Amino acid sequence: MDWAGRTFFSEGVADYYQAVRARLPDAPESVIISVSELLCFLALEGYCSDEWAERVVMYVSDNQNVVSWINSRYSKVGPVSALLRLLGLGEARGKFQVVATYVRTFRNETCDGLSREDREE
Repeated sequence: MDWAGRTFFSEGVADYYQAVRARLPDAPESVIISVSELLCFLALEGYCSDEWAERVVMYVSDNQNVVSWINSRYSKVGPVSALLRLLGLGEARGKFQVVATYVRTFRNETCDGLSREDREE
């Protein structure tokens, strides 16, 4: 969700989830969910990169894996490392910087609502 640009990205992750699960068959559920969330953020980055030029973009999440991966730009999970390189490439090309912060789930109701509600609503 980009509050300044009044833009959000909401996508059902069932297809992403299955693809990630197939690629990482031994990964715990929490990692599969985290990778799916990172993929959604990268889609938003691709869409908003022009508007984010010359800005520091704050990514707020209740997912500690994603927050850690974004801030450290490191993961032992190979596909996550590749996604983090894509994030860095987008930042370099778009001339912006992404930093992440953690919020507890009960403070993240708007974003969770977008991801969990029926798309028709």
